Amino acid sequence: MSKIEVRISPSGMLHDRYILHEEGMLLLGTSLNGFAKKQSFVVSLGSDIKSATETAFNRMWASATKF
Repeated sequence: MSKIEVRISPSGMLHDRYILHEEGMLLLGTSLNGFAKKQSFVVSLGSDIKSATETAFNRMWASATKF
């Protein structure tokens, strides 16, 4: 079983909701609490965009506080 680690970043550092996975990334068009309440979308993005996003995410993750 995989572990999930949660960290808290400083306020205002994150806005977009996305999921990074081995083959690419998913961009979520609404807050997670908004799914099924109003129209929303999930967009599959390629490894090129994932790479740039992952670099920025890893910098932010390193400075975030463990929950």
